[in-house]
Amino acid sequence: MKIKYFIFLFLLSSSPAWANCDLRVSRVSDGDTFHARTYTVISAYVAFSEDSGFRLYNVRAPERKETDYAKAKADLENLIGAKLVEVKIPQKQVRDRWGRFIVDVYLCDGTHVNQVMRDKGWTNKGK
Repeated sequence: MKIKYFIFLFLLSSSPAWANCDLRVSRVSDGDTFHARTYTVISAYVAFSEDSGFRLYNVRAPERKETDYAKAKADLENLIGAKLVEVKIPQKQVRDRWGRFIVDVYLCDGTHVNQVMRDKGWTNKGK
């Protein structure tokens, strides 16, 4: 498990943000969380994958029972739903208390998804 974790971290930190769009968004949970299938290759014959959770760094969108939940989720789905993205870990705290990776997200054209969501008003202070 630790080897997989370190390989994943190395891949996240080893290239420019939009140079290697290799994560396909599988679902958007809300306005600041999505899931993508991550792959780890152990050798030429062994690989495994899992559905990993990702939380947008410095973005705060409403939770399921809060006002504007549907709007925030739709904003994120319109940006990244079923698309290839690149993620970067911007701080020392890699995961949150639910085990999601805390990341900056970029589209393949270089668009910084976190900034777009903040520009729409989804900040740590709420909307």
